[in-house]
Amino acid sequence: MSPWLRQHPGKKWSMQFLLQRNIWNEPGYARLLDSIQQRSSYEEVELIPFTTEFVQPVQRAPDVIFGSNRFVEVCRGRGYPVFKSFAPDDAFYPGGFTSMRTANTGGSKM
Repeated sequence: MSPWLRQHPGKKWSMQFLLQRNIWNEPGYARLLDSIQQRSSYEEVELIPFTTEFVQPVQRAPDVIFGSNRFVEVCRGRGYPVFKSFAPDDAFYPGGFTSMRTANTGGSKM
């Protein structure tokens, strides 16, 4: 249990999490769900492959989105709050990310 949770027993967040179901194969995912459930609420949804549709409708507007890049893009299109997308910073990647992309696509930028 985190130090914050120990210091604030029973304290609830007023945040709704929207999580993509069935893409996580990590031991920490169950712990994440337990932590969220102890302090807030969440909803898991499935994205129909190769579409922008969910298997079941979202019941409550989310405050936090957690899922694949495709899931985040679909949520962004629906107006849900997601982090802004930024172009990769060439200074961060050795050799420059843009130059790697150009080399891998035969000279044209994607």
